[in-house]
Amino acid sequence: MGNSSSTEPGLGHPLATYSAFVLLACISRTSSARLSDVYAGFYTLCGHLHLRTYLDLQRYGPVLRSGPNKLVFKSIEALQDIYNNDRITKSHVYSLTVASGKPSLFNVIDKRHHREKRRLIGHAISDKSLRAFEPTLIDQIDVFLHQLLEALRQTSPVELSERSNIWAWTLLGFWHLAIAALFFYLSRYPKAYKKLAQEVRTSFQSNAEIRNGPQLQSSRCLRACIDEALRMTPPVAGTLWREPYANEYKGGEPFVVDGHVIPPGTQVGVSIYAIHHEETYFPKPFLFQPERWLESDTETLKRMKLAFCPFSTGSRGCAGKSICRLVTTAAAVHLAAFGFVSDEMSVGPALAASPQQIGRGFKNVALLTSLTHNVSFHEPRARIDDWVVLERDTKWGAHGRVLTSQRFWDMKTGRLVMTVSQEALILLKPKTAKM
Repeated sequence: MGNSSSTEPGLGHPLATYSAFVLLACISRTSSARLSDVYAGFYTLCGHLHLRTYLDLQRYGPVLRSGPNKLVFKSIEALQDIYNNDRITKSHVYSLTVASGKPSLFNVIDKRHHREKRRLIGHAISDKSLRAFEPTLIDQIDVFLHQLLEALRQTSPVELSERSNIWAWTLLGFWHLAIAALFFYLSRYPKAYKKLAQEVRTSFQSNAEIRNGPQLQSSRCLRACIDEALRMTPPVAGTLWREPYANEYKGGEPFVVDGHVIPPGTQVGVSIYAIHHEETYFPKPFLFQPERWLESDTETLKRMKLAFCPFSTGSRGCAGKSICRLVTTAAAVHLAAFGFVSDEMSVGPALAASPQQIGRGFKNVALLTSLTHNVSFHEPRARIDDWVVLERDTKWGAHGRVLTSQRFWDMKTGRLVMTVSQEALILLKPKTAKM
């Protein structure tokens, strides 16, 4: 990648001054993205295009040439100039996905046809339709929870996105990606999960109370957790390409994106993954911090919301985002009753069992890692704040191997709720000889 030079092919190209991707280091002074779409195709097949785009934008600036006639941006200004612009439509490449000559809402390019299809979809996802759909949604959540409980009886990991795919038909796949991402992060950030679980358990006393309405919508921590998961892992992480309508350049008014005059025939877009991880808008972007969405500073919050676009934005944004939010929110509330058992929760007793060896603040620990982790729920509907650990056994073996077994009981009913067994490796720092 680099700026164009006098010896570079394509010097007269209107985008020649923009930095472009380099696919192979052996291509001397010629960026492959300037010549063809091979670069994007290569990383698309690898499944890493969004990461590669993010890294290159970080290195080479806020705008990048990602193909012979493509410019990708990562700013709020570009997001507004491109997607909230009546002069702009979806790229002509969407027409390649049309089957049987009948465009869908996803790939229709003509403005009038899109408006007609959007109107039809709008009736299906109106507030009235969502209220009518809610009982079916609750029933499906119960099915989903039942599947998870059955899966917990197995020793192999559970693929949450596949379990939640039973609703993919309602959301074109957005929903199961959102819920899988949410619980991936909650399972690894126990403090965030604890706050969410506390909010849910104080707001709703039973599953019957969980309905779409003011109480559900006012759950600020829940909304913050969902938004943060969608920020870190947006359903569409790549670039949604756009271009002006064919007759827009005839009037003589230039098409400008974030201060850049865009030549005719150029496709433009904003990398959703890149803007969601832009530190200018989201400090410490690779940390799951739901509290950022509870920011009291109005300017900071406004800037984040302008950069937040998991379902794209503008008139061509995802038509199903409202139902996706409803499903994700309702499912999250129900699933928050589940107790995430982290490695820290299981390894902690092993550390506490030998305080003299471990040292205060674990200062003598050189390595701590989980080897195996098995959890079995026996009373899944029990509230985690009612549990009490009645039995715990920790065994230290050779070479730092530790086996911890715990049994959790419901202090109200006396029933066994959950059993946890974990094998871990805990290596201590070598003792230094005293002088």
